[in-house]
Amino acid sequence: MIVAGDQYAYAKSSTCVVDGGVGKAFAVLTPNTFVLFPYEMTVHTGPKSGRTVHKIQGKDPIEVIEALLKDDEMTSEILEEKLRGLEKLHEDVVYWPNHSIKRFKIWTGWIRRGLAFSQREDGMFGVVDGTLVSIRPSKDEIKNWVSLLKGDSRKAN
Repeated sequence: MIVAGDQYAYAKSSTCVVDGGVGKAFAVLTPNTFVLFPYEMTVHTGPKSGRTVHKIQGKDPIEVIEALLKDDEMTSEILEEKLRGLEKLHEDVVYWPNHSIKRFKIWTGWIRRGLAFSQREDGMFGVVDGTLVSIRPSKDEIKNWVSLLKGDSRKAN
């Protein structure tokens, strides 16, 4: 059994902006892997817009990931293998090995709460060039992200 805040952190619903549009995504961090899985996207092309819903093997992505996280037989290694498989499901999935994350920032305030992960060693955290991901976990979820990342030398001030 894996333990939240020790072996993984999870954000159930975070707004994401990716090449495929704007939408909702879940995020999972393990000691070796970061995944952002957009599952409901609104795409704007000119005056038209459309909605895309992504499934995992025909199932609701939240149900699938939460079943994995609650599985008594789950290990960190199996979870990371399953997360790696998500990358292939659609082009907007962000899969980063943790060594590619050069720095991160955590905000735990009442109004500003979230995390930003960057693959760049310098520059602003607001630059969107495919090397930045930001998420906004719930008040309860962010505790596990802070715990998992505690003491990590990549934390930006």
